[in-house]
Amino acid sequence: MNAKNTLKNATITLASLLVLGAWQPSWAGGTADSKKDTAIENASTPAQHEALAANFRAKAAEAREVVKRHEAMKQSYDVLRRKESVAVHMAQHCDALLKAAQTEATEYDALAAGHAEMAKKAAGAK
Repeated sequence: MNAKNTLKNATITLASLLVLGAWQPSWAGGTADSKKDTAIENASTPAQHEALAANFRAKAAEAREVVKRHEAMKQSYDVLRRKESVAVHMAQHCDALLKAAQTEATEYDALAAGHAEMAKKAAGAK
């Protein structure tokens, strides 16, 4: 694959992530993210850490739903590519997106586990 195709594929993948809402650049900001950042910075009680853990568990579940959708789309493109050679690239995009969502789910699981552990420590400190 040449550099032009690599750049094209990377651009399409990034655009797909933005359109699907699977990724938001940090510069996009937003009040919900700002409030969450403040909640993270100020969390000190078991309830606060458990709330954050629940939020991250929900985010992991959402990412797993994205994985399921892209797995189904990839299967559809695998069928289509038997007829249309261009569908090979579409299946590759689905594969890249589902891998990114799998990684996202794993990271959210780790954040949830971390806050659950901090909740236990905060409960023991009182």
